Amino acid sequence: MKKSLLLTAALAAAVLLLRMPHPSRDISKLLPVQTLYLYMEEDLLCVETDTGDRGAGSGLASAADNLKASAPGEIFLDTAQFLILGPNVPITEEFHTLLRPSCRVVYTAEKPDLQEATEYLINHKPKLTLSQLRAEAGAM
Repeated sequence: MKKSLLLTAALAAAVLLLRMPHPSRDISKLLPVQTLYLYMEEDLLCVETDTGDRGAGSGLASAADNLKASAPGEIFLDTAQFLILGPNVPITEEFHTLLRPSCRVVYTAEKPDLQEATEYLINHKPKLTLSQLRAEAGAM
């Protein structure tokens, strides 16, 4: 009796789950990002991607929101494998919530060509990761 009651409950749950709306996405509008370049321009944090998109804001979250709003498709920052940081870019907790901990980090003083930089970084993976930066900041 208990088994049939559990089976009925499981079937009812399965039917309800199948009837729930599924968020669909047009995959032709997805813009997976491999490389991000962050730099300061006056008091704004600017972010550029290897997809050619750009955004700016007072911090990383607002710059990312601006980037996503101005992009011609749906930007995925959590696919970023490489983070190129310009001078004076403050590393904040936002980095650790918007990007994967395994994202590899490089510092530069000059604006890179992101297509060429991506190809280079794929073949010459930097050792420093975002999780290591977080650990170093926590140790201070």
